[in-house]
Amino acid sequence: MRKFVDSCETGEEKHWYPDSVPLIKRLITILNDFSRKFDSRAKMRKDAQEAFQFHHSALYLNASNSSQ
Repeated sequence: MRKFVDSCETGEEKHWYPDSVPLIKRLITILNDFSRKFDSRAKMRKDAQEAFQFHHSALYLNASNSSQ
């Protein structure tokens, strides 16, 4: 999942279909909500912790800003 998100440099990738950007933003929002349900990331396996590290992705930032 992280590799997929990392490949999404912006919310307006020209090779995507127009409807895919909101879908991917929604997916990221859902994953972030899921990861917040854990009391601590220490309870997650290392691979699960890495899977939720989207903070550097422009698409993650766009999804985070739109949910506030």
